[in-house]
Amino acid sequence: MKIQIYLSFNDDNWDKVRINKDIFVFKPKHMLVNVDWTNMEELKSLALPYFLVHYSNVDTTESIMRVEVNAGVIRAVPIFYFSKDNHLYISDSVEWLIQNTGSKELNTLSVIELLGFGYVTSDRTLINGIKCLQAGEVLYVDKDNINVKTTYLYNSFEIQDMPSNELKKDFKLVSEDIFN
Repeated sequence: MKIQIYLSFNDDNWDKVRINKDIFVFKPKHMLVNVDWTNMEELKSLALPYFLVHYSNVDTTESIMRVEVNAGVIRAVPIFYFSKDNHLYISDSVEWLIQNTGSKELNTLSVIELLGFGYVTSDRTLINGIKCLQAGEVLYVDKDNINVKTTYLYNSFEIQDMPSNELKKDFKLVSEDIFN
């Protein structure tokens, strides 16, 4: 399965930095941190947002061989993606994705979450099929695979199974602390 990759960046939001002849990193223009944007190990360790794009031929957009998109630890810039029939669209503009994919159908669950919580949970957006990278996630794409991996865990506490009577006791103690 060969995946055709389409990218769109808002030039007002991103600076293009050449790493070598066929590899570029796109960094957020507002990101003023003093870092070597060509040092991928440093970028990964700092969990900064970036697009890393490998071309087989820099002169054509069809030549994208591999893409790595890091949302960053705080997801300062939303990154959207849509995959269908071996075509992957990646952009910082959901409008561009809608125009180029034809996906316009509202996601009912996302609308309910937006109305109830004020935001959409998980990687869904208001439009069916269009997803958004979450903070701490990295999208890895090559000609054969699409993977999203979590590289930063916000809650590192181990989940414990507790009997319901213990949970009720803890809830009562917390409630008393809050309301007394």
